[in-house]
Amino acid sequence: MSAITGLLQVPGRTTGWIDDRMNPIVVKELRQAVKSRFVVAVLMLMLSILMIILTAVLLGQDPRRGFDEDAGSELFLVFQSILLATCMLFVPLYVGIRLAAERSTATSDLIYVTTIRPSSIVWGKLLAGMIVTALTFSACAPFMVITYLLRGIDLPTILFVLSLDVLIVLAATQLAIFVGTMPIGWPVKAFLSLVLIGMSVMGFIGMTIFVGDELLRSGIGSAMDDRDFWIGMAVFVGSWLAGVALVFFLSVAMITPATANRALVPRLYFTLVCVGSFVGFFYLTRNVGTMEPLVAWLVGVFIMLTLASVISSSERENLGPRLRRGIPRSRLLRVPAFFFYSGAAGGLLWVQGLLLLSMLAVYIAKAYFEGLIASGASSTFRYSSYDPFPDEWLPRFASTSMWVIGYLLLSVIICRRSTKMKNGVIVTGVMGLIIMAAVSVVPMIIAYAMDPDRWDFNVEFWLLLNPFGPLFCEKGDWTGTYGSIAFILSIIFFVVMQLVNLPWYWRQFRGFAPPASTNSKGLNADPALDDGPGPGVAADG
Repeated sequence: MSAITGLLQVPGRTTGWIDDRMNPIVVKELRQAVKSRFVVAVLMLMLSILMIILTAVLLGQDPRRGFDEDAGSELFLVFQSILLATCMLFVPLYVGIRLAAERSTATSDLIYVTTIRPSSIVWGKLLAGMIVTALTFSACAPFMVITYLLRGIDLPTILFVLSLDVLIVLAATQLAIFVGTMPIGWPVKAFLSLVLIGMSVMGFIGMTIFVGDELLRSGIGSAMDDRDFWIGMAVFVGSWLAGVALVFFLSVAMITPATANRALVPRLYFTLVCVGSFVGFFYLTRNVGTMEPLVAWLVGVFIMLTLASVISSSERENLGPRLRRGIPRSRLLRVPAFFFYSGAAGGLLWVQGLLLLSMLAVYIAKAYFEGLIASGASSTFRYSSYDPFPDEWLPRFASTSMWVIGYLLLSVIICRRSTKMKNGVIVTGVMGLIIMAAVSVVPMIIAYAMDPDRWDFNVEFWLLLNPFGPLFCEKGDWTGTYGSIAFILSIIFFVVMQLVNLPWYWRQFRGFAPPASTNSKGLNADPALDDGPGPGVAADG
């Protein structure tokens, strides 16, 4: 009897175990979604539109002549567009607005007093949004089945397109969560929301064109037998999910208390992703026989690290007791830890080191493929030594990186060292962006005022200080006078800014140490390690 009683209690124990480990944020959000009239109204409106379109299409068909061979594919394109547009606009806005309201100054204390971890909060919001997305997709499933019955489209194509839709909605929802977690005012959040809506519209248009012109015409079932198709899809899906995970970790860092080490997980994760993705793109480059995959990899890494440099320049300089207690006491481990802990100097050095290693890795890959071609070991690789990317575009990326880092270090001098600017730590990145905008626009205005008819031909003048000039100029300009001057000038400017900021680097590295001892109250007894006023309100000493 005891054995039978134990077996009967297994379902209850299993349910209790699942209930105890259920994310409370997911439960709360789903309860709100079920009670929300807005969610129900959106679903009913979408289903009504789909039903009206389906009825109109079926009534417009003549049964005596049979259905059009492309009726199913054309109707699927319409249904898929409505479904994607609804999910891309409704789900991210619903999740992002609710999180932004909870992140506001009036209710932000609820986030910090709860025992729920920041990662659980972000994960719960994302999972709740994707469950609402799954509910929307399941509501549209009967309409997708009807398109299959009308012929003109196969089941693998339907599943493939819907899977791509899920990936797009996943990225849009995570971006909306990231905007909602930012500690900024409502006007800036509203502006960023408009930018996110614009990106969603562009993604929707691109996806619709891709589905209509590529997938529905040829179908995806025939390509599934090709090994290259699965390799390409694995790289694409892996890169997409890696980008979503990066935004996830950044969102967690946004709602993590300022006393914690916010930068550790995002920097460590992005470093590991760079290494792993380079291996995948290197294999893909060798498999497809062109440098295009590695070019795309370097462009993506360059864009992300450029954004990371702006964020890192606005990080703290003085570390609190909570963060210092986690610093390794071993000097051997303390040096690499400096690059991954919260701090402006460590963040900028981490960006510079990863940029250098990324460009060096692409250059070594280029030399490796040239060796394969020279030895005749590869007959499929179509790369040649005359390809302009490694020899021309690597210096362009290097020059742009040095300009960006140099201008950010100049903003460090202005905001943190030379002036007693209020909130100088926070506005350092903004000041760097303002400087880059000024040196990009002002020379153009001066050049136009001096010669309105031929101002755009003098690239040596109006693009010389532009940090992104090396990427914008034409090939002839870069290989000519402008390229030689701009590259050398970027090196000189970069080196000068590094030398001027050496005391700033050294002061933060010297202060990166665990508490030497504690007094009876548990506070730091070493005066050199006490938290003082931020360098944004005091000159560098």
